[in-house]
Amino acid sequence: RWRMFGDVHQEYSLLCAGLLWFQHCILFLNETPGASTSSGIAESSYEILLFSRERLDFLSIFLRIPLDRKPVAVDCHNDALVVMDESRCLHWYRVAVRDHPHPALSSMSGSAGSFWSFLGLEEDAAGRAKTASFHKSSCSKLSWAVHPETLCLFDLGSSPGKQEQEQEQGQPTSKLACLLHFVNGDLALIQEEDNVELEVLATEVDDFWVTKSGLIPSCSLELWLATKKGILVLLLDSSSTTGRRRWEPMLNFLSSSPLLPLGLDSLPLGTARSSTHIIAASPIVSRLTLGGGRGGRATPAACQQAVALAGGVSVLTHPLLHLLVAHVLAKFGAAAAVKTIQRVAHSKHWPYSAELLLFLALDRESQRRPIPGVKVADVLSLLRSLPVYHDAVAGCARKVEMKLWPFLFPAGNDPERLLNDCLPARPRAAGHFLAIIQARSGPAAALRHGHPVLQASLHAREHQLTAELIDFLERAKEA
Repeated sequence: RWRMFGDVHQEYSLLCAGLLWFQHCILFLNETPGASTSSGIAESSYEILLFSRERLDFLSIFLRIPLDRKPVAVDCHNDALVVMDESRCLHWYRVAVRDHPHPALSSMSGSAGSFWSFLGLEEDAAGRAKTASFHKSSCSKLSWAVHPETLCLFDLGSSPGKQEQEQEQGQPTSKLACLLHFVNGDLALIQEEDNVELEVLATEVDDFWVTKSGLIPSCSLELWLATKKGILVLLLDSSSTTGRRRWEPMLNFLSSSPLLPLGLDSLPLGTARSSTHIIAASPIVSRLTLGGGRGGRATPAACQQAVALAGGVSVLTHPLLHLLVAHVLAKFGAAAAVKTIQRVAHSKHWPYSAELLLFLALDRESQRRPIPGVKVADVLSLLRSLPVYHDAVAGCARKVEMKLWPFLFPAGNDPERLLNDCLPARPRAAGHFLAIIQARSGPAAALRHGHPVLQASLHAREHQLTAELIDFLERAKEA
């Protein structure tokens, strides 16, 4: 139970209608019941109180913001605060929390400083106390039939980290936007100081979250929408410096729709910190909703912990890095795709994602539905200069039918040459091509190329690999 420090009568005088963190302070939405009128209806008044996180007491209130009507949704981001009231008015506030010196406090001894701390002044070693001020930047009246269920305030900055740099230089922060999720599933967008009609981005949305991966050129934000059909990814185009920013769906090469393939029985929780996987919970016994959601903070460890507490739910991770790279390769070319790969090459998921990227291009081209800019030859050319090239080609070839091998091994890129490229430094990668050579050219060719791989394995002291190669060569002799 949340308790106020100090006089208990202060706690009784507050009625919490909402509570959230605002920067390093506590934003308290207070309801004050009014006196009953002649009609017997008591009208309450509402206000926003900003408390110090160190002391919950009336003396530690930095700021009071009176509200004209009952608030139905509140959200904050950096120095901005947005409140939706019952009249469907969206109020935008800018709040400044400042440190001010207190000379008397600075000159006092430690015991006197403790006295000032008891009075509610939050000071540091230099003897400074916090105050706050606010101003209403704009107010938007929404012509909407229903109230929003959720608000999400975010920055429309053109690149990750730009807003922090502007704040350090004393420049005004970037323009803000607010996502409104309505009870009927509609997801709409409105920008600060923008009085035009709401821009409806999608319908039938169950949940959403915003990320800043920085993996896609000319994209400052990714908006993930969990719909009844799957995951829809919208990218905010930051190339336009004037007018309204455009949201474009990320290219999806697995189907004709821009939806990522997420099972209908899965509950999306968010994206991994590196934006390489979608994290979802798949119920085994019953449908349970776990935490995470639009905040995008659902890490695998947090999901596993939630599953342990909930029980009967398994966590699924859906890879998406190969789709991001394919999107960049198709729209911006190989040079931009290499820059994206360099940012995620440290991820343990990248080698497998490279194999998925190659399989994606192979699957579409074999069905005579090639992706412009993401053909097998384009992907091979992209991966050839990367360390994952040989593993991706071998892994993909071993999992597809032999009739598709001509796409993976064009002229000058045969398995024998790839095997020799791996020797002597990478005997395990070279060993992956032996089974391909045997299936393609027969046991005699496999024996001819198998002995150099065995020698490299012995020199590298790969004892398990050596045993597997000896067994493979013995079976090749018998064949």
